[in-house]
Amino acid sequence: MSGMRDDVAVVGDTQRFECQVVGFPTPNVTWFKDEIDITNNDRYNIHFDPDRGTITLMIRNVNPGDEGCYVCRAENSEGVATTTAYLVVKVSRMGKEFTSMTSGEIGRAHV
Repeated sequence: MSGMRDDVAVVGDTQRFECQVVGFPTPNVTWFKDEIDITNNDRYNIHFDPDRGTITLMIRNVNPGDEGCYVCRAENSEGVATTTAYLVVKVSRMGKEFTSMTSGEIGRAHV
């Protein structure tokens, strides 16, 4: 599985996270935001391109509530692979940019 990257989006943007998933048998893919399964959540659009082996999570009209840790998890009978990215959402007000993220480091764990 190829990894995702941390990213920054501005309120109102469209955000995409993409990863490449290859495996036999074909893995089941689950998406999480802040440890909550979002795979079947209408807020997110998930698209699989079998020719490229990529799966994309798209968030339209990003808002501050979309900030968080996103995980793509692929699992089959051979094992589990994950990739993680953190989305920071910026809000522009009166010519100044503010971020809803507090300072600190973001940790990553891979299984």
